[in-house]
Amino acid sequence: MGRASYSGPDRRARPRGGRFAPRVIAIVTSLVGVAIAMTLFLRRGEREEAPPNAVSDAAPHVHGSLDPTAVEAALQAADAYMSARELPKAKAIATRLVDRAPDDPRAHELLGTVLAREANEDDAAGRADRAVAARREAYERYRTATRLAPGVAGLEHGAGLMAMAAGQVAAAGEHFDRAAELDPANPQYPLFAAQVLIQRGRLDEAEAALDRTLLLDPDEPSAHASRAVIALERGRLDEALAHVLVARRIAPRDARFRAQEARVHRRRGEPRRALELLAALSPVERADDAVAFELAGSYGDLGNHAAAAEAWAHRFAHGPRDARRYLAAVRAGEARLRAGDREAAARWLSSARALAPAAPEVAALERMIPTMIDAAGDAG
Repeated sequence: MGRASYSGPDRRARPRGGRFAPRVIAIVTSLVGVAIAMTLFLRRGEREEAPPNAVSDAAPHVHGSLDPTAVEAALQAADAYMSARELPKAKAIATRLVDRAPDDPRAHELLGTVLAREANEDDAAGRADRAVAARREAYERYRTATRLAPGVAGLEHGAGLMAMAAGQVAAAGEHFDRAAELDPANPQYPLFAAQVLIQRGRLDEAEAALDRTLLLDPDEPSAHASRAVIALERGRLDEALAHVLVARRIAPRDARFRAQEARVHRRRGEPRRALELLAALSPVERADDAVAFELAGSYGDLGNHAAAAEAWAHRFAHGPRDARRYLAAVRAGEARLRAGDREAAARWLSSARALAPAAPEVAALERMIPTMIDAAGDAG
């Protein structure tokens, strides 16, 4: 059937076949992003390709009650429904296929793909608990597929991405490592392994993985950006800036690398330089989490908390309706409090609570508002 391995987050990489490639790309873009390093870079201071259906001709054999022709027909039908955005029908086929052909890894991979898409839709609808459960099950399906079709690098990589999305970082690292062992010529596999190592604080090992990536592809911008992550973690600001400038030279139009440079400038005490980098970006680019974070942080460093709140308000209004949208409301509320506008902060609290009533950040903002009121009263 010609399903081949995944090629990774590099802007140039393309999956070499695979029925579900376009859909899984979209799914994991919202889950992980082109450069997980970018996400880690920003969150530790406080996304565009993913696996297609990666099971190759050599790996799977159908041992269930369906013959190969019937399985292929089911896969094609599910693919058509996914293309038409009829997810319940695709899920029904995938679920039935797992039941009828439980030994076929393609069935489990298909259901995992559908569940990941379902989780995205749950996020957009504010159903956070359902999204979490769907991502966990998506990973379990991918993990089952890797057991049924061992030795497929793209499938291991896909399982790693699903594990990351499900919050199972250690398991993700194991999958990425296996993918790299199976296909040592693919630079994307050690690149993703490095992201897990960075998140786990194993910086020396992450640096070694990035060295392997750059040996295979010296022009991989995410690898250079990840080197900047490590340098920043170690407090080597000039080194971090040098690495991120290489990433920007390779991918000058990528707003996330621009945001990363802005973060380095902020850490260097240069918030105005950071704003120069970001303020002229398009409305779509300014709605990116990374850009909004750095815009708001730079304004905050300059004492302009109202402008910081506007940066988060823009992300809330124009950014993706994903699981992190409530955080934009929380950050906008916090900035409004710092600007002395308690009524606006309370409105942002209501918006955040409507999206994620149990989130600890929402509870923290709720506690801050009366504290600020009391402090203002004492000052008066």
